[in-house]
Amino acid sequence: MIDTLCILGRQPALGLAELESLFGSDNIRPVGSYSAIIKIDPTLIDFTRLGGTIKFCKILTVLDTTDWAKIQGYLEKVIPEHIANLQTGKMKLGLSVYGLDVSAQKINSTNLSLKKVIKTAGRSIRVIPNVEKTLNSAQVLHNQLTGPLGWELVFVRDGKKTILAQNIAEQDIEAYAARDQARPKRDTKVGMLPPKLAQIIINMAIGQVEPVDPSCGPIKNYDKTILDPFCGTGVVLQEALLMGYGAYGTDLEQKMVEYSQTNLEWLRLDNKRWELEVGD
Repeated sequence: MIDTLCILGRQPALGLAELESLFGSDNIRPVGSYSAIIKIDPTLIDFTRLGGTIKFCKILTVLDTTDWAKIQGYLEKVIPEHIANLQTGKMKLGLSVYGLDVSAQKINSTNLSLKKVIKTAGRSIRVIPNVEKTLNSAQVLHNQLTGPLGWELVFVRDGKKTILAQNIAEQDIEAYAARDQARPKRDTKVGMLPPKLAQIIINMAIGQVEPVDPSCGPIKNYDKTILDPFCGTGVVLQEALLMGYGAYGTDLEQKMVEYSQTNLEWLRLDNKRWELEVGD
């Protein structure tokens, strides 16, 4: 079975707690400060429901070294064997490194070396330069590094070893921003809960799920309803509906209930399983 590597967001403790709640702590192994391994095949996990994970990766191998020169040598040797499996067209390559003693400048040097190796093997390629040791979501999405011609290789130090993984899904920051900023009703006085954090809260409330191929339909506990007794402008309710749950919201203020009503109607979801009322 292929394990899954998750690169966690700005609050890694919350991201880790979310994974443990959804998949059980026995199936989760923290690696370093900003990543965790899930002992579940990535094809059985619905990445879009994970608010605390920014990179969702398939583990390719584990190297018995943390020396970057040796890692580069390994890549130069094996990459030509694998590029033949890609469809024709111009490749795009990016590298993200966590926990290893290597600078962004050295990573860029490796990028150029790998570019030369790949071009020698007869493939056209563009490398994505590193400003920092890791590529951010905007770089990954803009350059389509999780697409059919993209490779973002992710390296994570695990003690005296290095996990080598391929990013297969990046958190959709544009979708989160649109859901947050384009909602018709917002109120800075009552606070604006980020949609990512709302997802984490919902996942921790729902608890453990049974891994199922997302393409085969909803997981078993989607028949549940999320209650938010202080719904405000409805961010938790919004995310619950988008994740396939029912939603029930109350608020002490009529104004907030009306705001939630407007925002939920704005979503135009086929799922109409939501209810709102004023409540203490």
